[in-house]
Amino acid sequence: MNRRKSFFHSHFYNSSAITVLLIVLFFFSVTVDPLEALILPSLLFIAAHRIHVSSNKKMRIEYLRQDIQKVDLDLNQLDFFHDKGEIEAYQALANQTLERLEYIQAEAIDLRKKLGLKRYNSISKNATKYQQQVRYQLQEYKQLAYQEQVRLKNAYVEPMDDNQWECPIPEEIRETYLNIQKDHQEIVRKIENSTGGNQQELMAVHQAQMSNFQDILNGYLKIYQNPKDYYQAKQRLKKAQVAMEQFDLLLDETLKQLNETDMRDFEISLRILSPENETGENK
Repeated sequence: MNRRKSFFHSHFYNSSAITVLLIVLFFFSVTVDPLEALILPSLLFIAAHRIHVSSNKKMRIEYLRQDIQKVDLDLNQLDFFHDKGEIEAYQALANQTLERLEYIQAEAIDLRKKLGLKRYNSISKNATKYQQQVRYQLQEYKQLAYQEQVRLKNAYVEPMDDNQWECPIPEEIRETYLNIQKDHQEIVRKIENSTGGNQQELMAVHQAQMSNFQDILNGYLKIYQNPKDYYQAKQRLKKAQVAMEQFDLLLDETLKQLNETDMRDFEISLRILSPENETGENK
């Protein structure tokens, strides 16, 4: 802060006190012994310095009072950001507030004699208390951010890639496979953009379903590539194909449900503006 100025900065001197001291110096230089007069400048300098220090500390106490008022406003603003869930704004202001609280605490220590024990203890206690509260909230936000990263990592579903299998997707199931791939990408996008608060659960269910599908597809491709190496290859291939087609229908249904969630505002507006509703109101 720019307020930490030298003890000997010119504007801190009390000009009236200096004038009085100069008059006293002149008076003594006239009336006392010349040898005694030689020590007067040193004595007067010490007296002037003490007056200056006292005046300077009074101004520092006033600045300290203003800083405390600013911190009070900052703390109220932090409460507002916390209630509104504005984490980034809270973090930015919190760091500035912590710096100001540290400065207040340091100044209070330096001015404790001038402040008096009771006032010093009050300032020090409150500064420590608010520092702990702000740091605790910052730590909570940091922990929430970490948990969100873990959640997103656990909920991440690997995109489907044709190249992950040793052989190309057979024509018998290729249309079903492409439909599932398209639905999968759309469902993931819908879940990630949803605001229902249950994204993690929805993504976990979808991830489990996709894992089962990939197990079936992987087994299908192995049997398809080398049918003579497996028992009842034809029947198992047909069964796997039917299971994948049913899964395709299941994803279609899941996507419809997610789309319907987005249409709630549309349905409400439609009911409000529909002719049937107007007719009913006029009866």
